Amino acid sequence: MKKIDLKNRITIKGKGQPVVLAHGMAGPKVWEPIIEQLSEHFTVIVPTFPGYIETDGVIQYSDELYVDFLEEVRIKLGYEQWCVIGISMGGRTVLNYALQHEKRVTRIIVIDSAGLNNFSPMFTLPIIKKLAPKLIAKMLTNSKNVKKLALEDLVYKEGSIAS
Repeated sequence: MKKIDLKNRITIKGKGQPVVLAHGMAGPKVWEPIIEQLSEHFTVIVPTFPGYIETDGVIQYSDELYVDFLEEVRIKLGYEQWCVIGISMGGRTVLNYALQHEKRVTRIIVIDSAGLNNFSPMFTLPIIKKLAPKLIAKMLTNSKNVKKLALEDLVYKEGSIAS
């Protein structure tokens, strides 16, 4: 993998357990509504994937590129482990990341992930929009079986994301 300059690619806010928010094709702004609330309890890390900054130029997207990028961010920031949350394509990325770096993931949360069933209309409901940050925070504090369920129910054993 070509080394990606991490300068100006990572937003970090808050203190506590590290939580990385992996964006989908809409880019990292999708997380803006919940960063403040989550940062009251966690260190929130929002990386911008390769291809989402104009100076990146044209990139050849691959699952491996984004998984390697997340691992590079983790190493650069010096975290032994972190919780990974992904939405849309970011969900696919964190599932693949957890498969390849199992010991680095404390918890995994997948929201409306690419390659999985599409439940997006539910997330447009006003009550869900209001409760989502609280539900995510609650899920982060109770990790019982979250990773196990994600890996067994949502991912093929061979390591590729179910489609």
